[in-house]
Amino acid sequence: MQRNRPSDDPLEDRFGFVPFLTGRRMSRVLLLGILATGQGCFSYTVTELPRIRPQEEIRVELEDRGYRRIAPGANRNDRPRLEGRLARVDSDSLTVSVWIGEAYLGTPFQSTYQDIVIPLHDVRAVETRKLSRRRTALTAAGTVAVIAFLIDSIGFVDILGDGGVGEIPPDPPTQGLRVR
Repeated sequence: MQRNRPSDDPLEDRFGFVPFLTGRRMSRVLLLGILATGQGCFSYTVTELPRIRPQEEIRVELEDRGYRRIAPGANRNDRPRLEGRLARVDSDSLTVSVWIGEAYLGTPFQSTYQDIVIPLHDVRAVETRKLSRRRTALTAAGTVAVIAFLIDSIGFVDILGDGGVGEIPPDPPTQGLRVR
């Protein structure tokens, strides 16, 4: 449907339609998208050591003295945590396999892990990592909201055309063209 007169809405004049996400709606959608995608898809649950299987993803919260022993140069404001895979549990210690390959990205060593032995008296809590359906749904909803915002702000009609509504373009000129 073509209009011959300008609209009362400047957004409709600019985009050819009134975008759904304007003003406060836009800021709320962006905030939801940022919060949802920032949470990730996993959560941690405090678990007793005997229930954890080897190679399961865990996070170990340490006492301050144990954290200083493992990471002596760490910032005092850092949370005393260590994330990795449970390698084994002994009577007086647990061994966590920690990925250190981040320092070697792009090399054959990027998949390198280091086993760290932690005395049990330095362990405050052990948490297992589980897929959170709620966080995954929020992440997906946030991603969809951000994509919807981008399509809405850029203009879906501008990207894909008007869907065939309107005038048919004229045929290309045939005079002066040679086919070889």
